[in-house]
Amino acid sequence: MSVSESRLHSLASFFDFSVVPFLVDIQVMPRALYHALRSYLTQGCHSTPRTFLTLHDPQLAFRALRWHGYNRGMHTFLRSLGLVLGAWAALAGRTLPVRAADPPSVQFNRDIRPILAENCFACHGPDPGHRKSGLRLDVRETALKPADSGESAIVPRQPGKSALVTRIEAEDPGERMPPADSKKQLSPVQKALLKRWIAEGAPYELHWSFVPPQRHELPAVQARFWPRNAIDWFVLARLEKEGLAPAPEADSATLFRRLSFDLTGLPPTPKDVDAFVREMAEAGRADAAAAGNDQTGSRGPRRTEQTESELVYLRWVDRLLSSPHYGERMAVDWLDAARFADSNGYQVDRDRENYAWRDWVIRAFNDNMPFHQFTIEQLAGDLLPAATLDQKIATGFHRNHMLNEEGGIIGEEFLAEYCADRVETTATVWLAQTFGCARCHDHKYAPFTQREFYGLYAFFHNVSESGVGNYGANIRRNAPPMLKLPAPEIEAQIAALNAELAAEKRRATEIETSLSQGLPAWEASLREKGAQWIAARPGSARIGERTLPIDPQSNVVAVPASEPQEQVIVVETELAVGRATALSFKFSAADKSEAEKKPLALQLGRLQIFRAGQAPAAPLNLRPADDKDSLPSAEIAKALDADTNTRAAIAGKPTVSAVVELDPPLAGEEVAKVRIELAVSSKEAGPAWNLRMLSTDVEPDFLMPEATLTIIRKKADERTPAEQKQLADFRLARHAGHRAATAKIAVLTKQIDERDLQIPTALVMQELPQPRKTHILIRGAYDKKGEEVAAGTPGVLPPMPADLPRNRLGLARWLVDPRNPLPARVTVNRYWQSLFGAGLVRSSEDFGIRGEPPSHPELLDWRASSSAPGGTSRRCCG
Repeated sequence: MSVSESRLHSLASFFDFSVVPFLVDIQVMPRALYHALRSYLTQGCHSTPRTFLTLHDPQLAFRALRWHGYNRGMHTFLRSLGLVLGAWAALAGRTLPVRAADPPSVQFNRDIRPILAENCFACHGPDPGHRKSGLRLDVRETALKPADSGESAIVPRQPGKSALVTRIEAEDPGERMPPADSKKQLSPVQKALLKRWIAEGAPYELHWSFVPPQRHELPAVQARFWPRNAIDWFVLARLEKEGLAPAPEADSATLFRRLSFDLTGLPPTPKDVDAFVREMAEAGRADAAAAGNDQTGSRGPRRTEQTESELVYLRWVDRLLSSPHYGERMAVDWLDAARFADSNGYQVDRDRENYAWRDWVIRAFNDNMPFHQFTIEQLAGDLLPAATLDQKIATGFHRNHMLNEEGGIIGEEFLAEYCADRVETTATVWLAQTFGCARCHDHKYAPFTQREFYGLYAFFHNVSESGVGNYGANIRRNAPPMLKLPAPEIEAQIAALNAELAAEKRRATEIETSLSQGLPAWEASLREKGAQWIAARPGSARIGERTLPIDPQSNVVAVPASEPQEQVIVVETELAVGRATALSFKFSAADKSEAEKKPLALQLGRLQIFRAGQAPAAPLNLRPADDKDSLPSAEIAKALDADTNTRAAIAGKPTVSAVVELDPPLAGEEVAKVRIELAVSSKEAGPAWNLRMLSTDVEPDFLMPEATLTIIRKKADERTPAEQKQLADFRLARHAGHRAATAKIAVLTKQIDERDLQIPTALVMQELPQPRKTHILIRGAYDKKGEEVAAGTPGVLPPMPADLPRNRLGLARWLVDPRNPLPARVTVNRYWQSLFGAGLVRSSEDFGIRGEPPSHPELLDWRASSSAPGGTSRRCCG
């Protein structure tokens, strides 16, 4: 109560007017009248109350009469009020005796713990690895024990005998605490608080966030007319404690704009604003009429029934809550907490698909899913009995971490990173505790050990992931474990392609069986005849406009000494066979004696064959082939591919052959004449050379390198298994039917893969059949394994019930257990922050020792206890 209100109450006892009950029970008056009277008092009472009130707000004057309820008329009421306020104004200069209040007791959580955490716990806190002098100050039992020096830091009720007091007041910098190298220094106020606390017995308290929330009674307030809901009582109590008054209510348009932004994240439409303002105005008139007809004269707290204005407001709230944009608005903050992203991060940073989880979150908010279910499904939906598709999608919460796809990374290292991320995210989102420090050592400030960190780590260590992203896959392919989502049309297309693929695979298998059975006959045929090559008859040859000479006896095209540049040789020739399956090109030096001094060194950049009379736009399909003494097929392929930078090397022997297979073969009249184009170059000027072309009609599996012929010349029982397989693979690769089936299989497989990529997927959690062992990692290093640990929860929190499974489902149920003091507080605070910009605990992700205490602890507990995670909907939490 302010000084003005105290004096007003004091003076009321001197008068016996009808206004006295109003003054004594001032808390029941309407807010507008209350503020008007406060303004009158603070402005020095320079006019009569009636004049001031009428000038301030004429309508308020009449509302005051209706509220007053004694039916004596405005004149009588204001005259009585004037006498009281006038008398108060005359005595305003008198100072009423006020007894000085005793200083409040020192509170450990409020006054002492922040000092110790900031200045002492780094060296004298929970972490034994960094503790000095054998002194631990965060636990009372250890703080009272003698340190290594033999002195006790704290002797309850005896500050003079407490070493802590001696050290903080020491003049010698070498003795004073905190030490000079810490760059910390206690203020006189902090030193005084520590001494008072010890003098009062040095009581300790469990940190406020670890104490179960209590269902506090609504606090007593003076202006009992003002609250409209339970939260208002707590807020008003704090305002009155600070000597503040609530802000006046916003006008209807402003109120609705705020409401729309809060619940949908979007501005309201002008049409909705007009409707809301109109309905509120009509409701206000109805409320005023109802108040005028109320002759009960009640002076108690605000009536519990809802006014018409409140009902209108609630109808609009329900309408906005039913908007699909409500879920989008509420999901934004949750997606931030879940570190949601559309790409994997790290260097590659390719896109990922996890929008199915994002959409699940939006639906969960719009469906008003209870928070305990919201938690369980995201942490362990896949472990629920007969888990639904949606419950599996929900587990994408813990697949939102960064994912490394870089080559050469160590999978075990990044699996450790992902598991640690899940521990820290779970601790932040549900417990608001900074657990990351305990990854490498016991926490310096909070009561969490490294063993407890890896106890939580064990819950997330059994996911069927390798730690390495799917780098070799298409850019949209998620890394396992993932879930394919329903896509009926695409699935039907894939089913048809799979049926066709199965038919081609059967065809390939039948050919393989047939070739395997006919292998002896094929070998005998090869040994008997082999391939027969017949020289083609060139009709013309040229380089650009320059005609090249042709020897009609040997069918050789003479190519003059070449310059170090690429030249395109065009040869029109007739094939002397009725069916051509392959062509052989023989390159040889024109002068063999000269070739011994300077060997032939050419590069074949492009080789194309066309049917006579056709433009170069339609070359025949060529395949590189192996034959005895020819270039390897891999080398010839460089002249057949589309890459102009790759070239086949023609060098090293007096005559070099390059064999190509025609696919399909040329037959009948097609064989009569073809045009051949060769792009040939050399790095330096070279000798003249000859080109001779030959064709054959044998099947491709009669063309083979010398190594394969060597195997065929062996008896079957003399061959090794590897040679037998090499022979079988060679024939399959050369068989046209099998090759066609293989090519078709490749095309169908690619089409299926492309269709499969169109099916949306979701990143999910999935347990391994056999759990991985979990060890404490020394200093957090993945390859420095310490003691083995089992899945478990922090000891400072209620224990995990014995009947819960030691997996993610058990962890989720432990988090939403009403006995757990943190999740309800943390969740309530997050929604408060979302709506008001700052939480009741401003450090919303840190409810720990170094975090900020709640500004309204009773309100936070009241909301947390009425919004227990075990069953309250999240809308209520907001």
